[in-house]
Amino acid sequence: HEWDAADKVPIDRNLQTHNETSTLIPFIAPNALTLQPLIDATITEAETQQIINHIREPRFGDVFHSDVGFVGPPPYGKQFISNIDPPGASDQKYADYYAANQNRQRVIYTGTNDGIMHMLYADGVDAGKEVWGFLPDEILPSLKTIVLDNKHTYTVDGRLAAGDIWWNKAGGGTNQWGTLLVFGLRQGGNAYYAMDITQVDSTPNLLWKFIDP
Repeated sequence: HEWDAADKVPIDRNLQTHNETSTLIPFIAPNALTLQPLIDATITEAETQQIINHIREPRFGDVFHSDVGFVGPPPYGKQFISNIDPPGASDQKYADYYAANQNRQRVIYTGTNDGIMHMLYADGVDAGKEVWGFLPDEILPSLKTIVLDNKHTYTVDGRLAAGDIWWNKAGGGTNQWGTLLVFGLRQGGNAYYAMDITQVDSTPNLLWKFIDP
């Protein structure tokens, strides 16, 4: 079944960005005063709303250097690898993780140069539909160039990788299996971002941001 993501962008998009504390902020016009200093403190509230409304339009930016990453259920066969679970993995085995996520919705992740990391449904009746879009804080100043200056620039243009790993997912010193997405920005900025994508949630789950000096 063929589809074009550009034809599947919903009118009422679920776009999120964040501040320096990684707190998610809905990327909507009513939040213009909150988003203004993150984009450019010198622009007006009206210009901020113009930028937000332009980015929220139902279209898909260009994919240039970003990957198109597919994430489905965890691989079935990995549970039979004798040393797949790290020493001390008594709280949750890979087999338990697989059982809990074997019917996980298949999705696609990709970055576009309108400043968005997208999650799209990969199959089913909603194949190609954008579930959410995440705008990393490092690229927010570039939105002024895209919208107000009407110039193309690179934003979410780096490589991405996703995989099942064993880490302190829930905090408190308890490690467990989960699925992690890590991506960079290439010429869009020096930051790398990690997201917990274990669950196909309605909003992104940002874990951390790392600045490459």
